Amino acid sequence: MQHNRSDKRGVQKRGEDYSIAHQKEFVGPLPAPEDLKLYNDLIPNGADRFMIMAEKEQAYRHSINKQSLKSEFISKALGQFTGILALLIISYFFYIYLSKGVTDMALKYIALGIISLVSLFVTGKLIQYKLK
Repeated sequence: MQHNRSDKRGVQKRGEDYSIAHQKEFVGPLPAPEDLKLYNDLIPNGADRFMIMAEKEQAYRHSINKQSLKSEFISKALGQFTGILALLIISYFFYIYLSKGVTDMALKYIALGIISLVSLFVTGKLIQYKLK
């Protein structure tokens, strides 16, 4: 299509083909209010359908976040419980060997237990640090 137009300096250009493009963009589940009104005019209950969709999306995102937090809590609690259980078992064997007079074996068990638990906690902290 041929039209007369002026450029930024106000100079008229004649006989050139040109097109005008208009682009509108929005971020998030809901369009701009004026677009929402247009959807409502074109589609019966269009605006309500958008609102329902946005509410469902938000509820889904919240449920995912809750599940993630719950899993993290369970994982940490299970790790602490396992660590305490391992310490109790090692302490039990330490006590048994110590009460029978086998101190060298008792010292080996307690040293093994302490080294194992410390290395597990250090490794766990390093993994947590790398994940962040």
